[in-house]
Amino acid sequence: MAKAAMLSLPVQPAPASFAAIFDADTRAAIASGLCIQCRGAKLLCGKARCPILVRWDSMMKTAPMIDRIDMDGSSPPGVFVGRFGYPKVYVGPLVPPVHGDTQILDSPEEWIGHPMEDIVHFRSQLVRGMHRVHVQDVDGGGRIVDQTRELALGTSPADVEVGFARKPHGRVVLDDNVQPFGPSAPLSRFDLGTLKVDRNLDRAFSDTDLRAKEAVIDLYERRTPVSKIQRAFSV
Repeated sequence: MAKAAMLSLPVQPAPASFAAIFDADTRAAIASGLCIQCRGAKLLCGKARCPILVRWDSMMKTAPMIDRIDMDGSSPPGVFVGRFGYPKVYVGPLVPPVHGDTQILDSPEEWIGHPMEDIVHFRSQLVRGMHRVHVQDVDGGGRIVDQTRELALGTSPADVEVGFARKPHGRVVLDDNVQPFGPSAPLSRFDLGTLKVDRNLDRAFSDTDLRAKEAVIDLYERRTPVSKIQRAFSV
């Protein structure tokens, strides 16, 4: 039932400022005239589906469910760690506006066999809560960072409640090197419910004498998904 709910979200009318949802590179591609010639039908970019239309469709399906500053849902579990503004970067939870089994939304290993539309839709549902911290003072990031770290060690979806400083919004970003991502907003509150922690990840995280290389090899040999190892290392 949870998957059906995630794949049949209501549609919101297009915003007044269409260009505002695209990043600079995408706007440049549109301005070059190639997209106008193609109109999503000729596929002049060489892709099987127009990435702009796929991303736009996913955003419009998710938009009505995140049009507020308070939100709750089941995190896959997933966390976000940004890179812009380094050494002060944004971190926080990934939260979809739905409850249930949302694990596939942030599990690349489970995307094999799914079409591009499904993968974009999975990612577009994850709202990024953003809390800025200095990379050399992560321990001073407060309760939000502490709970984000705890979430990164999770092994199954966890109920999360978040409060934003403003309503989440997003842009269409086309990048061959980055996973599609959903809307974002600065966090004002982050409450984490009951979480089932991965014992192997928790043991490696708590062992201050264990070297990172040894931890990665051990976790991999214990069949811990690579995406979970990466997530735990990120925060």
